[in-house]
Amino acid sequence: MRTYRLEQSDREIISHAGVALIGVAIEKHTFQAQAIDQGLPKRHGTPISDMAKTYLGIMAQGKNDFQVICGH
Repeated sequence: MRTYRLEQSDREIISHAGVALIGVAIEKHTFQAQAIDQGLPKRHGTPISDMAKTYLGIMAQGKNDFQVICGH
């Protein structure tokens, strides 16, 4: 997995900038997808762990509505 180095900058940061950092934090430090999927198995479609990761990504962009995923 890629490692990121944080530095102070005068550049403007877009809303998607936090998604990469959130992804690294989820995979390396906090998120246990297998445990979630075992505790809440999917009946069909997308695994619950994928939905949780997606929602965390939405929150990293400053959005709080899960419907943003569908584009509604």
